[in-house]
Amino acid sequence: MVIIFQLINFTYLNLFKERRFDNFNTLAKIAYAEDCLVEYQQINFLGTIFSSGLVFHLLEKLLFNIFAKKPLILDNWTILDFVSAALNLFCFNVIGNVTVDQVIDQSQKRVLDYYVICVTILTWLRFFGYFFMVRIISKLLHTLFRMLRDTVSFIFIVVCYFIVMTTIFTMLFQLPDKDRFGSVTMTIRTLFNALIGQYDYLDDKPRFS
Repeated sequence: MVIIFQLINFTYLNLFKERRFDNFNTLAKIAYAEDCLVEYQQINFLGTIFSSGLVFHLLEKLLFNIFAKKPLILDNWTILDFVSAALNLFCFNVIGNVTVDQVIDQSQKRVLDYYVICVTILTWLRFFGYFFMVRIISKLLHTLFRMLRDTVSFIFIVVCYFIVMTTIFTMLFQLPDKDRFGSVTMTIRTLFNALIGQYDYLDDKPRFS
């Protein structure tokens, strides 16, 4: 299930990434976007069928429990499957019905990209849940979670610092450098790249990539 959903979502992100539309005029972008939509809808249809099957599977269990004398137990795995399938089903229908204008408009497309990425992450969390059934890996995960609880205060300080610095950098450099500080989300990305040292040296000056 995870592999199928990942394949479909990765296909979307690969087909409609911004670099593919660089150096194209408006007519070329429209033509290319139409071809990508046709190609994506072919595989998107399979994901819709698979997601619908998982949703109907849970509905069948609920219907069975209504009339059965001894109802089936709805375990956590079944509920997680239903949530993952419902999110992907909604995602497939939203992305499958996008227009060419939404694909070309980068601001609208980025919203769709973030949504697909969030759905993909939640789908993988369902897969990582199986690791709790392996004793050695389960011990490691519980240790990591306890470490995260101890660092909550530090994470809170870092997040507050990012919020303050994002506001300042956006106000100061929004007009001079729109590519890196044109919006709040772009500023957060630029500051995060600076934090991890992801920048190139061009003309003997550090420039963020």
